[in-house]
Amino acid sequence: MLGMMTGRERILAALNRRSPDVVPHMELLIHERTIHGILPGATYEDFVTHMGNDGIVVHEKVAATHYEVIDASKRVKRNEWGGIVRFTDEDIGIPVGTAFATLDEVDLRGY
Repeated sequence: MLGMMTGRERILAALNRRSPDVVPHMELLIHERTIHGILPGATYEDFVTHMGNDGIVVHEKVAATHYEVIDASKRVKRNEWGGIVRFTDEDIGIPVGTAFATLDEVDLRGY
């Protein structure tokens, strides 16, 4: 029967390779426009509760990531791994270039 486990129990069961009552549901990122379109004025936590998600993702704010500006007029930056990211009005940037041009540039020692 649905609802026999709490979200926490469901997630822990799945992580411990046991069968939860249903597949746990979490979202990595929920766009702010989606949140406010469905539940105007809600916080991320309110929305997760409203939607019945089993857990939330807690992470450092995307804006706190350090970027090197490549082209300010095009809103293109390099992230800490060397990847090229273009920013729009969305919540996160869009990867538009890799840190490496060829596999030969990747140091695979130790893997």
